[in-house]
Amino acid sequence: MAEKKLCFYCMEYRESGSSKCPYCGKEAVSAELPPHYLRPGLELNNKYIVGRTLGEGGFGITYIGRDKNLDIRVAIKEYYPTGFVSRNSSASSTIMANVGNAAQVFEKGRKRFISEARILAKFASEPGIVGVRDFFEANNTAYIIMNYLDGITLKEHLEQNGAIGIDQILGLLKPVIKSLERIHRRELIHRDISPDNLMLVDGELKLLDFGAARDFSNIGNKSLSVMLKPGYTPEEQYRSKGMQGPWTDIYALCATIYKCITGITPDDSLNRAFGDDIKPPSSLGVTISGEQEKALMQGMAILQKNRIQSVHELRDRLYGKAPITVETSPVPPVAKPEKRPVSADPNATVIGTPLSQTRGTVQERSKSEYAVPTTRKAPLKTVESKIPVCKKVPSGSFIMGSNDSIDSSTSPQHLVTLTNGFWMGIYPVTQGQWETVMGTTIQQQEASTGWGLYGVGKNLPIYYVSWYEAIVFCNKLSVIRGLSSAYSMDGSTDIDKWGVVPTNSNSTWDAIQIVSGSTGYRLPTEAQWEYAAKGGNSEPGNFIYSGSNNPEEIGWFRENCNESTQPVGLKQPNSLGLYDMSGNVWEWCWDWYDVYTSTAKSDPLGASSGAGCVVRGGSWNDSAQGLDLTIRVSYNPLSRGYGLGFRVLRP
Repeated sequence: MAEKKLCFYCMEYRESGSSKCPYCGKEAVSAELPPHYLRPGLELNNKYIVGRTLGEGGFGITYIGRDKNLDIRVAIKEYYPTGFVSRNSSASSTIMANVGNAAQVFEKGRKRFISEARILAKFASEPGIVGVRDFFEANNTAYIIMNYLDGITLKEHLEQNGAIGIDQILGLLKPVIKSLERIHRRELIHRDISPDNLMLVDGELKLLDFGAARDFSNIGNKSLSVMLKPGYTPEEQYRSKGMQGPWTDIYALCATIYKCITGITPDDSLNRAFGDDIKPPSSLGVTISGEQEKALMQGMAILQKNRIQSVHELRDRLYGKAPITVETSPVPPVAKPEKRPVSADPNATVIGTPLSQTRGTVQERSKSEYAVPTTRKAPLKTVESKIPVCKKVPSGSFIMGSNDSIDSSTSPQHLVTLTNGFWMGIYPVTQGQWETVMGTTIQQQEASTGWGLYGVGKNLPIYYVSWYEAIVFCNKLSVIRGLSSAYSMDGSTDIDKWGVVPTNSNSTWDAIQIVSGSTGYRLPTEAQWEYAAKGGNSEPGNFIYSGSNNPEEIGWFRENCNESTQPVGLKQPNSLGLYDMSGNVWEWCWDWYDVYTSTAKSDPLGASSGAGCVVRGGSWNDSAQGLDLTIRVSYNPLSRGYGLGFRVLRP
């Protein structure tokens, strides 16, 4: 039998005497290689055979290789930060750090390279990224072993075939977007998304090259290396201390989509900052819906604070949702409980209605058993009310915002006065309460998204709820409780006349108004939310989170939630007796997003219109840092994310 030898070009075996490889048609790899490339045939870690070089970037070199034990082809990524190291492979495979501070920079980068490999290894089964199989250190550097993909880059596909339609690229990108969302939850950002880092394999795209990836959990306290790819790099990456996060990848992803559907590489973000003349795709003859185009252009906003902030919002707006019919059939009557919680305050309310005015008999139990807590000593263990319980928040003044937050939109601080007290929901609206009022389950809310369930139970907060749906809930609840509805559309508070909740931008729904003098339930304004989260005027300290400087005491977040929402009321409340205002789910506010000013305000309602509505408080899939009670985020009112919920109040 003829001896077999590896073709170092494709890493398949061929007959030793043949001049060309029968698989790739190539002859032997040229020996005239750059001196810093590893020599083909070199064995790494007693397991991997190095083949030809596939590519080189600012932080590393990628080779095709073969796993001797499994007898499969792999990709070998070598940490090689250009400008900081050198090597002459004809003499040695060992990398040498350059003089000066290069050794310190190189060593720090090598440790981070391995650390990120460990993180990516946990996502090996993700369909939208290249799976990590192994990682190790050798030759005074580090290596990552990845699955080898036999395909072409998106860049090559576009060069060969030209621009492609929006539906086609969104179909190809869906696994990438889903995987990117999960990676962001672990506080890792890619920082180098572009057509040449997306590989088309068997009709699907996979994201390549995490060599530039960075952890953004301490983004406000450290400098990040500058990674530049003109056309796809947002302005914050041009600055070593630019605030980078999920929005950084969103810019690059949207720029990539723009390139795919128009055939035009977007102008560099720094050039756009001095004069932005980028054209919407529709003006170039591209077929695209109005909402998709708005999302794409907002995803490429020059300043990060104006950009879409999360992948799941981008996903919702690009892919849209199935129509959601507003429940107009008779709502099942609210059951009359034999016993209701009794507050230490004789004027306590259930959804704001004094107990003396509620229908049915309230059988009072001992305060130690059913009293609404007024201290933070013991959290409630279960919440079984079919309708939310509210707590009085007195009027007062406070300093809104923060000048020290990682979120620049929280400044400048300014004085806000709330001239009237209000009754705030003690908990976020639960799934059981949502089903009682709206007649739909969390499974039905999730069905139109296809993104999975993250906690199911009557006492867990509702999620996958849009701002529009939260408004409908408030009016329906008001009718059930015999109160005048808080919201009107085209002069009508009758939700039966409103029609179905829209799944595309809708100016009529966006123009919903608060009815002056109404007594019904509503979303808190952003000022009401922050005032209540800070404990009103009763909080003994300027806490980072709602009721504590220790997030473990008061909230559910990524590190403690087991990747799911959790029952409300299990953590400590703040000094007003309000639970889960930091973490579990983001909470919709009434306000359209607007920038802060230093001017003192009285009973502010926010902007009358805008690109998105404000959510506050952080969620289960955010880091503890994201639970800072001053952080503010905006979402399109259409958004229905797995971290989006709400709580109600009444005046």
